[in-house]
This record gives sequence, structure tokens and C-alpha cells, in this order.
Amino acid sequence: MNSLDTVTLKAFLTALAKMPHPLAAQLQNQLNQITIATEAGKLHNLAKKDETLNTAYKVARQQLQNRESVRAKGPIINDSEADRNDNAEIHNFSRVSIPLTEENLPEIAQEVAQSDDSVKAMQEIYDKIKYCLC
Repeated sequence: MNSLDTVTLKAFLTALAKMPHPLAAQLQNQLNQITIATEAGKLHNLAKKDETLNTAYKVARQQLQNRESVRAKGPIINDSEADRNDNAEIHNFSRVSIPLTEENLPEIAQEVAQSDDSVKAMQEIYDKIKYCLC
């Protein structure tokens, strides 16, 4: 997965977590059909199909791109080792059956995308993986 796909994926997952309602059935069905590892770019167009999702997606994407721009100018200052260790111990939370790490983000996203209610699935794990999304 290239860096643009990673930004798209992280922004989409963040937007899902912030949705106040489930996706429309047709949109959920389209999401269920996406293979995240090879088709993450399709999430960008999918987000455009729901006004609320699109707004949250744009905000999340802009924040990620701004952060990446800052990272390119110097070292990462934020992440503490204690925070990483705490989050690394979280496994098999909610419906997601794989370890919640940034390396496994595409797999986590695939499980979220395949669920019957991706908004609810993402909301259930968001607090545990949001460190991977920024």
C-alpha cells in the first residue's frame, strides 16, 4: 500500500468513526465489496457518496496531510513509548480479530469494511486504534 492509499485509508476510517448514523444500505454494500489492500483508493470516491461521511473524510484527510507535511520537515515528537506499549497490548477488541497495530491497519480496515454495519464496527474500536490513524 502506497503512502497516498494509507492517507486515504486512515482518513476514511476516521470519518467512519465520526458518523452519527450507519451508512445507507447501498453504500455499505459497495464498501463490503472493496478489497482494502489493493483498492484503498476507491474509498475516496465512496466517501463522496454521503455528505456527512465526505465532510468528515475531508477534515480527517486534511489533518493527516498537514501532519505528514510537518513530519517531512523534522522528527516526530509526539508518540511516547508508554503510549505505544499500552496500545500494543490491545488485541481482539470487539469484532476485529487481529492485533490493533499500524502494520495491520489494512487488515483491520478490511474487517471493518466487511461488517454489516461498518460505522458501528469502527466506532467500537476507534479509541483503541486512533493512534494508528494519525
